[in-house]
This record gives sequence, C-alpha cells and structure tokens, in this order.
Amino acid sequence: PLGSAQDDEAAKLAAVATADPSSEVLFFEPFRSGWIERWKNSSDSKYDGVWQHAEEYSVIPEDHGLKMGSAGKLHAIAAPIEGGLTVKDSTLVVQYEVRATNGVSCDGSYLKLLQADAGRDLAKFDNDARYTIMFGPDKCGATDKVGTCCCL
Repeated sequence: PLGSAQDDEAAKLAAVATADPSSEVLFFEPFRSGWIERWKNSSDSKYDGVWQHAEEYSVIPEDHGLKMGSAGKLHAIAAPIEGGLTVKDSTLVVQYEVRATNGVSCDGSYLKLLQADAGRDLAKFDNDARYTIMFGPDKCGATDKVGTCCCL
C-alpha cells in the first residue's frame, strides 16, 4: 500500500490520465481484453517462465500489464506490429514501462524490436532473434544500468 501522500498523488493522476493514446501510434498495448491472442510465448524451452495478467498494474484506469510469474525463470513474449515498421527520414519513439514490484535481484527486462525475418514466427522468438533495437533495464549485483543496442 502507498502512503497517504502517494495515494493522493495516484488519485490525481488517475483522474486526468488515460491509458489510450491521443495521437497516431504504430503499436500500443494496454493489455486489455484480447491481448492473449496478440501475444505469443516463446516455444524455446529456455524461456519457461509463466506470464500473469495484472489488472491492478497501474493507477491509470484500464492500464493493465503483465507480470513475470515465475521467480528465477526466463520469460519471453512477443507481439507483431501490424503492417510492419519502416522508419526513414522520420522520428521513432519507443517507450515501455517496467515496474519491479517485488524488487530486483538479478534481472534484465529488455524490449526488442525484431527485424522482419525474426518476426515471421513469434513463437520461435529466442535470444538469437535478429533485432533492430534492444533496450531496457539490467540489474545484477553491483551492475544497475539501462542497456541500448542498435543493429542494422
């Protein structure tokens, strides 16, 4: 539970914020009804962690999320960007939210924008899947950083 000052701030945010984008987006996932059909778990046996749908993920109404439900296991899940993505002579903003609700001991929470060939069969998503952008927090022992990698 949050303290009373944090509860007040959360209530103010929930009153004005929305989980729906107000401008054009190429991909947006608030993990509402139907999300399970869009997202594919990796069939790679290395990634045997189970995902849990979390409706109480955020103070923003209708902003749900996923939780890693298996401590000490690797998790991998992917969803397609319908119509693909080509960025040339324009700006691309990639954003996602990670919440460590039970602390972090030794974990990475990377988001990967897969290259077209890697995205054809999302169930085969694994550590070797070709990507264009990978970024996210990584913490293990004294290492506490946000990693960013770009591959063309």
